[in-house]
Amino acid sequence: ILLNSANANFIRQTSSADGKWFFADMGLLIDANIEGHDVSPTTVDFNADGLPDFVGGAEDGHLYYLRNPQAK
Repeated sequence: ILLNSANANFIRQTSSADGKWFFADMGLLIDANIEGHDVSPTTVDFNADGLPDFVGGAEDGHLYYLRNPQAK
């Protein structure tokens, strides 16, 4: 899950049991602050390598792209 924050917090599912899911906040994707108030984080595979990359729309009218660090 990507959660709105200074850029986006990565929330990872750590386990599931008895119909419940458990998550851990892994922190910001990067140290840069791109928010004025809200970032609209999502993923897209722009380079068609099968891995999701980050795209965030910010209040400054810009889209911010972050390539997946596991990309080839």
